[in-house]
Amino acid sequence: MIWFQNTASMLICFLLSRALIDRRILDQWLVSLLRGKDGKKSLRPDLFFLLVAYGLSLFFSNTVVVLSLLPLVQMLSQNEKPVLTTRLGLALIFGANIGGMGSLTGAPINLAAVTFLQMQGFPGAEKITFFSWFLFGLPISMGLLGLAWLVLRPGGGAFLGRKHGESPLNRNRKRFLWGTLAVMCLLLGLSALQFAFDPEPVFAGFNFFDVLFLFLFASVLAFLFFWPVNCTWGRGLRHNLFFFGASLLFFPIIGLQRIAGEKSLRRITSLEKTSVFLSERMNRRWTIWFGDSCRRSGCSCRADAVNPFSLVSLNRIFYDLPYMGFLLLAGVIAVFFLLLKIGDNPATSAIDGWLTIQVSQLMHALSDTVSDPMMLILVFVFATVFLTELFNNTLVLFIAGPLLIRSPLLDPMLGVPCFLLLTMASSAAFMSPIATPVNAIVPTSLSGFSLKTMLRRGLWLNLLSVVWLYFLADWMIRML
Repeated sequence: MIWFQNTASMLICFLLSRALIDRRILDQWLVSLLRGKDGKKSLRPDLFFLLVAYGLSLFFSNTVVVLSLLPLVQMLSQNEKPVLTTRLGLALIFGANIGGMGSLTGAPINLAAVTFLQMQGFPGAEKITFFSWFLFGLPISMGLLGLAWLVLRPGGGAFLGRKHGESPLNRNRKRFLWGTLAVMCLLLGLSALQFAFDPEPVFAGFNFFDVLFLFLFASVLAFLFFWPVNCTWGRGLRHNLFFFGASLLFFPIIGLQRIAGEKSLRRITSLEKTSVFLSERMNRRWTIWFGDSCRRSGCSCRADAVNPFSLVSLNRIFYDLPYMGFLLLAGVIAVFFLLLKIGDNPATSAIDGWLTIQVSQLMHALSDTVSDPMMLILVFVFATVFLTELFNNTLVLFIAGPLLIRSPLLDPMLGVPCFLLLTMASSAAFMSPIATPVNAIVPTSLSGFSLKTMLRRGLWLNLLSVVWLYFLADWMIRML
């Protein structure tokens, strides 16, 4: 089952990225790369974060990558001018969005698009795996990466004014870094074998490679959350199992406490008091449950403290979620859902509200003005990129995609590749903070970030992205 393999790959990448964060491996490695071995050489920070965000987003979810890199950006941009903070934030947005196009696990919309194609039964959708998407998306994303640097490059330089200290990676952390790379290569290899052989199911719809993906996911989960470190096996395993369950139990309360404690909401006295109350109650319960273990390990016994006996702490994952960014996206989705329901006919299962009809009519009107398949693709790519800035990439994709692949001007065998091209176009929206999850998280997390600069430079990259995707579509049609 391709959907299971793709979901397992995304979860494995997410958990490994969290391990690199919790063990302070990622930030130390990145700072050492940024500063050089002698502490004197310095890469351009904007180029550095553009490349790192792109490279990591090829394997990990770009949302997770941005959450991982934001603390480092905040540290490096501290006491710097707002224009420099904006450049680093744009480097994260450009790199993460473009890297997310290059792999199936890079952006949430990629998996949603593949699931849609497979559920609709489009020919060739069953062949989309982590490996096949990588082959299709890597050249496209690399070209966009070069265009992003052309847009970001003017007006900047090696502007960090002071040295930020870093401690070198020890042997165990280097081994973990190499182990993470090995798991990523194993994922890519298993996906390539699934793409090449496509074996028949052997048990409950699972084929041989599905079983291997399940075993790999269970192994990574058990190793990161339950494998005891810094203590005896029996006591550590019991502690980790209980800690994992307690974190799951407290997840709703953690979310409420984090939302009530957001800086932008602290002026509301009742919310601040609610945040303090929830924090005190959780810390009191945490002390009752884990006080002895914390005292033995010499660590803080708080609900937001890292589990000292495991590689990854589930409670820290919950605490580090960008709740305000998610609330912004949820608000946008709720508004669009209400707009979609205006004029919707409840007697039909289709979404046929006023907004859906208007967008569909607009796309139909644009497609009716052309008679050439390449001009049709250009119109849809352009419309997808810029409508995403006003609405949301998921909404735009699932309206424009089916219209394009069902067009009589388009060869049926080009349907799935063109839908994937539109999926990437829906991530090539760099202007507004509502277009993608990455666009929403970065501006709300960096103090002094300029939305005006994001709008201006994002517009140029949007236009260049349309030209690049059109060029690739033309080459694809000629090849096929």
